[in-house]
Amino acid sequence: MSHDTLERHLLDLGIQPTGPSLRATPPEDIEQRTGQALPDALRWLFTRFGGSRFPEGAFYFDRRYGQDVMIGWLLDRDEILDALDTWEDVLPANLVPIANDGGDNLLLVDGEGAVWFHQHDKAEPPYLVDESLEHFLGSLHREQQEPAGG
Repeated sequence: MSHDTLERHLLDLGIQPTGPSLRATPPEDIEQRTGQALPDALRWLFTRFGGSRFPEGAFYFDRRYGQDVMIGWLLDRDEILDALDTWEDVLPANLVPIANDGGDNLLLVDGEGAVWFHQHDKAEPPYLVDESLEHFLGSLHREQQEPAGG
């Protein structure tokens, strides 16, 4: 999916900045902190929409639990660096926080562009949410769907 298509989709969902994007100061400090180059899709997301929220909500389907989950907000630079410091001894070094669900649970992206979920109050490793950040972003939707069979 092209960045233009993703941008239109996110704008259609009502994404709004909570502060300046990372466009003014590219995320090299995040790359230095994690010791890896950011995947192209993640660099695009940070520079275009870093520090944004969905005022009317945006949901993704969590395959592990078989239901929709609200994304919360996309982290800004300070929140990303703070999360890296806070969870340094818990999260694998190759995961970069991108969003908070409002309960301090994090969505993260690895060096290959896969999306992971970390539940802050469980002593277990993050689990895979989507193999592709582009697919994940493209699958966001506004209305929460009822779980199958519920």
